[in-house]
Amino acid sequence: MVDRSGAHTSVFWEHELSRNYDEEEWFIQIKNYLKKRYPPIANRLSNTFRYVDFHPSNKNIFSYEFASILRDIGSVFSSVLDSYVKGLGKEPQYQKNYDIRDYRDTLLEKIPYLPQIIIELNEDFENKYIIPFQGFTKNNIISFWWESYNAIKHRDIESLSKGCLYNVLYGFCALTILYLRFYHFPTYLKEMYPVISENIIRNIFHDPDLSEGKYKLF
Repeated sequence: MVDRSGAHTSVFWEHELSRNYDEEEWFIQIKNYLKKRYPPIANRLSNTFRYVDFHPSNKNIFSYEFASILRDIGSVFSSVLDSYVKGLGKEPQYQKNYDIRDYRDTLLEKIPYLPQIIIELNEDFENKYIIPFQGFTKNNIISFWWESYNAIKHRDIESLSKGCLYNVLYGFCALTILYLRFYHFPTYLKEMYPVISENIIRNIFHDPDLSEGKYKLF
C-alpha cells in the first residue's frame, strides 16, 4: 500500500479484522478454527511439490488431490467469513443466507486496499507476484479461483480440471492473506511452529517484507 507521499506504509502490522473483537467469543472461535484448519492445508500443498514441480508449465495440471485442496481452501475461506460477518451483526444483503458478495463487501469495508495486496513468490510462476484479490471490487464478484472452487463443490466429476495447480495456488494465497489478517505475523510463527515443521515455515513463509506490503511464498 502506498500513501500520498509515495512512501510505503506499515499498515500490514495492524489487525484490520480483529480490532475491537479480540475478546469476543465468536471471534476467538474463528481464530481457533483457522489455527486448526490452515496448517494441514499448507502441509498438503507443500507435499504436492514432491510430485509436481512448482513451475508455470505445470499450472494446468489437475488431480483429485489439487481439487480436494481447493475445496478445503474455499470451505475454510467461506466458513471464516460467514462466521465473521454474522459476528459483526450484519444482515445478508443479496440472498436469504450470506454469500460471497456479503464477504466481499465486509472485507473491502475493513481492508479497502485488499485488491492491491501482493504475494511475492520465491520462485517465478509465470511472474514473481500474485495478487489473489485483484478485481475484488464492489462491481465484481470474485476471482477465478473462487469460481473454480464452486464448480468443484457442486460438480466435482465434471469440474475436475478446475482442480489444477494454478487455481490452488491463487486460492491458497488468498487464504493466507485472510489468515494473516486474523493473526499478527510474529504471533503466527510463534504459535504455529510446534504444529508445522521448520521446513514448512521456511518454504511457505520466507522472509516476509511486510513494510512493503508483500508476503513471500514458496
